[in-house]
Amino acid sequence: MISRILSAFVAVVLAWVSLPAFADGRYALVIGNDTYQSVPSLLKARNDAQSVHDALSGVGFDSTLVLDGDQLTLLSALSAFANKIKPGDETVFYFAGHGIEIDGSNYLLPTDVPEVRPGLELVMTQRALQVETVVDTLRQKGARVSLLIIDACRDNPFPKEGTRSIGATRGLGRVTAPEGTFLMFSAGAGQTALDRLSGDDGNPNSVFTRVLLPRLVEPGLPIHELAREVRTEVRKLAQSVNHDQFPAVYDEFDGELALVPASLEGRSLKVEPVPQAQAQSAQVADPCSAARADWAIVAQTESKAALEGFVATHAVCPILTALATERLAALQAAGGKELASLSTLTKDVVAADARTGELKQCQELADPATVSFDDLVAGDINRTIDICRRALSSEPEGGRAAALLGRVLSASGQVEEAFTVTKQGADAGDAFAMNNLAVMYEQGQGVTRNDFDAVRWYQAAAEAGSSVAMANLGWMYEAGKGVGQSDTEAARWYRAAADAGNGRGAGNLGWMYENGRGVEKSESEAAHWYQVGSDLGDARSMQALGWMYENGVGVAQDDTRAVEYFHKAADAGNTRALVSLGWHYENGRGVTQDDVQAVSFYQKAADQGDSEAMGNLAWMYENGRGVTQNYDEAVRLYRAGHEAGNARSTVALGWFYEMGMGGLAPDEFEAARLYKIGAEAGNPAGMGNIAWMYENGRGVEQSYEEAVRWYTKGYEANDARSATALGWYYENGVGGVAQSDTEAVRLYRIGAEGGNLTGMSNLGWMYEAGRGVTQDYAEAMRWYQKGADRGDAVAQRRIGWLYENGLGVSQNDSEAFKWYRMGAEGGDIYAMNNLGVFHELGRGTTADYGEAFRWYSAAADGGNSLANYNLGLLYENGRGVTRDFDRAAELYVQSLQGGEKLFLNNAQNSPRQVIRGVQRILRDQGYYSGAVDGAFGAKTREAMEKVAGLR
Repeated sequence: MISRILSAFVAVVLAWVSLPAFADGRYALVIGNDTYQSVPSLLKARNDAQSVHDALSGVGFDSTLVLDGDQLTLLSALSAFANKIKPGDETVFYFAGHGIEIDGSNYLLPTDVPEVRPGLELVMTQRALQVETVVDTLRQKGARVSLLIIDACRDNPFPKEGTRSIGATRGLGRVTAPEGTFLMFSAGAGQTALDRLSGDDGNPNSVFTRVLLPRLVEPGLPIHELAREVRTEVRKLAQSVNHDQFPAVYDEFDGELALVPASLEGRSLKVEPVPQAQAQSAQVADPCSAARADWAIVAQTESKAALEGFVATHAVCPILTALATERLAALQAAGGKELASLSTLTKDVVAADARTGELKQCQELADPATVSFDDLVAGDINRTIDICRRALSSEPEGGRAAALLGRVLSASGQVEEAFTVTKQGADAGDAFAMNNLAVMYEQGQGVTRNDFDAVRWYQAAAEAGSSVAMANLGWMYEAGKGVGQSDTEAARWYRAAADAGNGRGAGNLGWMYENGRGVEKSESEAAHWYQVGSDLGDARSMQALGWMYENGVGVAQDDTRAVEYFHKAADAGNTRALVSLGWHYENGRGVTQDDVQAVSFYQKAADQGDSEAMGNLAWMYENGRGVTQNYDEAVRLYRAGHEAGNARSTVALGWFYEMGMGGLAPDEFEAARLYKIGAEAGNPAGMGNIAWMYENGRGVEQSYEEAVRWYTKGYEANDARSATALGWYYENGVGGVAQSDTEAVRLYRIGAEGGNLTGMSNLGWMYEAGRGVTQDYAEAMRWYQKGADRGDAVAQRRIGWLYENGLGVSQNDSEAFKWYRMGAEGGDIYAMNNLGVFHELGRGTTADYGEAFRWYSAAADGGNSLANYNLGLLYENGRGVTRDFDRAAELYVQSLQGGEKLFLNNAQNSPRQVIRGVQRILRDQGYYSGAVDGAFGAKTREAMEKVAGLR
């Protein structure tokens, strides 16, 4: 396997507009440099450039091809290219060759770049072409679309001196994408890109380019989809030869861009890897091809000079040069003795191939890149153990075989042996084994738990290039496990992991930016890194990015995109995404509203143990949404959610106990206990509920002070109902708070603006009465109307009152009647009484004693004392009902007991039969000791006043 020197593919999309058809001006500049004068030459840059040139020409670009360009040639070509561009044109710039990063800037190397040593970086920056120069040149020309593709080296082409070298040791520096840009590197940070898959790989293009080429000419393929497909395919091909290469993406480009319009779908747009003549030339230039030809001559020679010459000439073909070096050593050691023949060497090679085959088979069965831990357990794990044991015994010094065997042993539960074998692999320098060993130390698997050793091995694995270990090391710093807690170090390692192509590292870095941990808080930067993590396949990043689109945090609010990312996260196994999808389907946000689909997602998440999903699913059963209403099932799910620690489920379960529903016996004490648990866990509804229980002495000892304390907590937790309730305490100066209409108005306003209907009607009443604010009937009507529009019966009744009395509106009995009826039908007992009055008097409607009787009765049954009095009048006068003096007397006494004084003020006008009935009732209740004679005297009045609470 040969690691490709050319690797950093960067696609920078500047200003974008959709492409319905080819534009008038489509220009491309394509450069490929193989033959360098002072630094190592390359093999396939020219071939790649030729192929890209042919592809772009085939889809309508006026493409200029430059091969092996020196500094003057590159600058001249760029100038000529720029001079062609007019505002609105579409452009592509492609470079394949050496590149280097110095002080944060990236430079493309012409073929005549001199050999520059450390300390002389200025020479390099003056002789090379800076990437930013290309970007600025195209921007200044006003190109409608500018796509930059830079395929440059990640291995420093300059020699090191001591510990210093020119530029970074690996690749170009990370480019910070400005808004509207799209970047993709052909390999992640710390990775090299493959020229080919093996020595027998005759494809004239690099692995990355061969994957890219057919997609450059695919009609209608958006650049985001192109990048996704290229990354997936490149990673798959690299893994097939046990190599890590995963193109990294940095996306700040919002829109869709296709190099070939979708209108050309069905047309044959083919691209050959490279013209045949060049392909043959590339194959001839293959150093292993030449090495194989020379090896046929020197394989059995005893000439030291010939072998030394072979090694010097074919250093880039390591397999055969290793054989030549071994033969040379054997020749020197033999001192004239007969050496092993070619057939002997061939046997060694065959044996090595056999060992390689066993390792390959082990890797196919146990590699974490393709085989999950669950798949290991579910498969024929004993067979896998045997195969990996053979691979390790064939090459005991091989770290990868030990690492894989350790993983399989761990999956089988043989943790002690797994630790021993994994440590063998780690000691051999295998990064995968080092990371796994660190995990074992961190979790205490097969060894005593030791966070310090875990950090030590994570550090070693990270320095050996393991992106997983980089992310794990970041977590250790974030959590302060085995190392001093440091958000800054955590963010640094998460960034390193992300740059190396690790999705979890990118997602964690996004979280650090979202919360301002170790970095300056930036929601847009958080969204960027969540996007990177999503593109790298990290499910948690997908969920987080969906949440940001849902709430318009760091990105423009977009429910459709939120649902898109939630679907991706759910498909990748993220349980929280299932809950989010359920919510979106339940509420019709970004999708067509569908309760059945919502239930399906909630059920899947609940089955995986998600406590919030349990609560949401319970609510659907409680309300018959997407399922048949079933209180028993709702209670079962709320209980499961409560036991799993979901505070919302705890509070909901308390309500079922309070109401005695869902198969539960009424139990106010259990309800209060559950409300308090939910409240103490931070649930705002629980805070409001336990406050109400204290306020009314339900399940707890009555205490206005405790009610105020919990309403205050609920208000501070943004619970609108608690804010409204607390406002009532300030309005009335109850519960240990000083009376304050101003504070009451403030709290009512908070409740009203938070959507609480009582808050709206209470705030309207304060404006109507001029309490805490300047009296303003129009403002009162505005707040009443808000509540009435949402079905609040109290607000509807208050609007009726304004119309009845002409307050802020023209007096209108018909409008008053309409609003009283709405309030009455909504359950307001005072609206019921008022509607009865309007029916009795024929105000706003035709007089109807029967309807008056019906509504007075409904209001009286609800506890309205005034309705008791009005109903008594109907019985006394036989209106809408058969005259009944005794029944009238009962109703009058009930009105007095409720605090209504109208009968006390009008009793002298009632018939003696009614007074006699009242005297009899009051005597039986112990309030009256005089004669039951129907005469309304001082003793009768005194008894009535006692009943009414006036004495």
